[in-house]
Amino acid sequence: MEKRPYKLAIMGASGVGKTVFLGSYFYANERGMGKKYHIAPLNEKLTAAPGQTEPPDERELNSVQVVNELIDILFKGTQIGTHKRVDMSMTVGDRMKVRLFDLPGGFTVDSTRWEDQKIREDLEMADGVIFFIPAWDTLHNYAECRKTSTPFDTAISQYIRNEKAGAKEKKADIPIYFLFTKADKLQGADKDVTAEQLLDLWSGLKSASQTGSQRSFFKKGQFDKTFLVTSLGTWLDDRTPPKEEEYQPINVVESMESLFDDMARARRLRDRNSLLKKASIFAAAALGIFALAAGTLYSVQKSRWNGAERAAQLAAARQNYPEAIKALDDFRAHGAPLGLPLPSFMSPGKDAGAQIEKLRRDYEADSYKGLAGYLQIADAAELPDSRSDSFKQGSQAVKDYLTNDAFAAMAPEHYAAVKKAERYYAAGAMMGGTVKTLDDIEGILRQIDLVPDWREPLLNRIPAGAAAWIAAVDQDAAAKEAEASGSGLQEYDRAASQLRALMSSPHMNDQLREALNAQLGALEKSRSSQADKLISAKIAAAGSMENPEEALRGLEELKASVTLSEAQIKRLQDAADRQYEALVDRWLSDKTAAETLRGYLRQYPDMPRSAKSRVDSYLQRMGYIRSEDLRQSILFADYMSTLMEKAKEVNELHTASAQELHGAVAQRFQELLSGNADFAGKKIADSLAKNDFSKAKEHIEGFSAQKKRDLANFSRSCDTSAAENSVAGWEEGWTSKVLTENYRFLRDRFREYKDTCEPSDLDSFSKDLKAFTDRWPGAPQKDEVQQVIDYISAIAKGADARLTVVKAKLESGRNWTFGSDLQLNLKVGGKTYPTDFHRFRNEPEYNETFNIRWSAGTESCDIDLINKGTLSKNDELLMTITVPCGGIAGWRKLDGSHTQSYATVWLKVEGIPDCPW
Repeated sequence: MEKRPYKLAIMGASGVGKTVFLGSYFYANERGMGKKYHIAPLNEKLTAAPGQTEPPDERELNSVQVVNELIDILFKGTQIGTHKRVDMSMTVGDRMKVRLFDLPGGFTVDSTRWEDQKIREDLEMADGVIFFIPAWDTLHNYAECRKTSTPFDTAISQYIRNEKAGAKEKKADIPIYFLFTKADKLQGADKDVTAEQLLDLWSGLKSASQTGSQRSFFKKGQFDKTFLVTSLGTWLDDRTPPKEEEYQPINVVESMESLFDDMARARRLRDRNSLLKKASIFAAAALGIFALAAGTLYSVQKSRWNGAERAAQLAAARQNYPEAIKALDDFRAHGAPLGLPLPSFMSPGKDAGAQIEKLRRDYEADSYKGLAGYLQIADAAELPDSRSDSFKQGSQAVKDYLTNDAFAAMAPEHYAAVKKAERYYAAGAMMGGTVKTLDDIEGILRQIDLVPDWREPLLNRIPAGAAAWIAAVDQDAAAKEAEASGSGLQEYDRAASQLRALMSSPHMNDQLREALNAQLGALEKSRSSQADKLISAKIAAAGSMENPEEALRGLEELKASVTLSEAQIKRLQDAADRQYEALVDRWLSDKTAAETLRGYLRQYPDMPRSAKSRVDSYLQRMGYIRSEDLRQSILFADYMSTLMEKAKEVNELHTASAQELHGAVAQRFQELLSGNADFAGKKIADSLAKNDFSKAKEHIEGFSAQKKRDLANFSRSCDTSAAENSVAGWEEGWTSKVLTENYRFLRDRFREYKDTCEPSDLDSFSKDLKAFTDRWPGAPQKDEVQQVIDYISAIAKGADARLTVVKAKLESGRNWTFGSDLQLNLKVGGKTYPTDFHRFRNEPEYNETFNIRWSAGTESCDIDLINKGTLSKNDELLMTITVPCGGIAGWRKLDGSHTQSYATVWLKVEGIPDCPW
């Protein structure tokens, strides 16, 4: 592989089809459609070769990604033009490395940006160019097509060909490939146009039907070529590409491989000329030597020209025009000897181009002249003898003429006449050839449109051809069905669909449709027979399978997928019955668990009665043995969990003894329940002994909840109604007992704290009361206890009350003066409440009321009796009566009469909250 990479420029207007072409080329390469080279995009950065001054191309890193993206956009609908450079590198077999750079159409319209994007630098170093031009637009939208191509004309002329003013070295040897894209859009009269005609029209060598025709800016080079290109195949419409399976590229791989060859040839030529030019520099040092060399060169060139011209004349005399043209073309291709051009006036063979053009026109004229007789026969349109030598010679002569695309541009009228004659010979060949395939029949129908006068003879060939075609289909389908693959039926269906399409052709007459319909009937009969054989083979295969589950699944799928006849249904059922019996054999030999067997029976509801009976008998034998084992386990179960496990096993039994075992479970459950209740009762009694009523209630609720869960679980296994009543009675009895004990405890505490004045005692008692209401929210004593709570709360903080001094009484004969004034002073809670002085007789009435504040902490109330003094004496304290009034109900001690010695005082207390205790 050469060390120096080749640079290939891609150019063309936006939307011309560059992206689709490149994607198609790489896709074709992946599919192995290349004839010469395998293309591999590079995905690694290359290092500079020894002596190489050009830096490695950073863009090579993305080449694989670019190729993948180009392939991904194929077959996906409308493509849009690229607006940024798409550069990549690839290897072409083991021959060369190519760096491809794209001049996006929408970008290069502004040629002033070429310098910024290194476009000019890349163009001047290019080894080849692919110039994309839209074929249809060249014919029908010429002015716009030339307008969008102008920047690329400039690029080729100035930077590729180097034809700008003052340039010393022209580069006509750089291959430029003109690819006229979207050739599939050329229809009707446009279909016969050639790539050379399009290039001449586009470049202005021939006048365009549109206005605005102009000459191309650059000159054609010796390696330039032109191709009509179809990148994918025929598009469904303007925006929908063909499907992937209809991918049929034309001139995609061929044009690219030809270009790679020409790029290599052009480089070799430039390298050789470069060496020769360097040598010529030394030769030019001496004028004499130069003159001698010029003469020598002239002699050599003249000798070569004479030889080429003589060879061309001899070949033309033999009417071997291709050989004559090749002789002159080879002379021009080799150029000047040693790469040293002679002055034009000294150069032999200056008119080689004109001679070649004349040879081509003579070649066309002689070829057309030789066709005259064959064209007359074609114009007569009479039925030919396609087996005759004359017909075969005419058909071959027409083909030979049409293979020369250049004739279409030289003599359009001649070319059109020969093209018309081609239809005659094609139809004639169809008349004499064998008709035994669908393609042959469709070919006949196409020929009818081209040669309508031969309609009846052509149609008469169809019935025999259809019979041969259907016979071949039948043979091929039968061979495939012998493998029981099912693909043969698809062949029948495809052929039937194609037959119906043929019958709908407008060229068909009633007689022909009747013949084809008979073929269709025979085809459907063969298909039915093959389908029956296929189904029978599938049933037999499934019936002999070693895996019963897989066999039954296959039989069921077959039954659901096709419509079976009565005989087929019978065979399928027999096969299924055999597999069911094999399945039961395996279950019983594996000693499958009873519940698993029942699951299997549910899984296979269509199992025959005989197989089911075998499973049932096995289950009954297993059930008796298991029942006896269960009975002993139930009787000696010590824990509810153990009994529950056995109860579940009883539920799984499907034997006559299952009901009896359910009764045993119920009896043992009742026994265990009784023992559990006794144990729980002991724990409750222990808690009551400690006055731990919360714990006692927890024991009640925990035991009840557990037993209720047990009851729920056992209810599926036995009758639990008696046990439910027992648990409910136990819970009700213990709840009532604990509630009663809790209430009694509170009443005892109340009596205990009746005379206490300690706030901590009251706080403790209040908490006990509150715990009662929280613990027993539905108790009948709840409201009563709540009243006590409210009362304790009020007297603990101090309650407002009304204390009334009703009256007093003093016994006579004591130390006081009858008729004197007497005052009572009450001292309660640190405050004194004095009454008015009253004249003391026997029982003075005061009826004076004071607002006092009393609490359980108010220990006593002092009552001072004061005798009012006279002028000579001060007030005299007769005595003090102390009344204890502390404790929960201490205020009651104030209410009533209080006597000390000879004095009695009556008090009345009101306003204290009620207390039910």
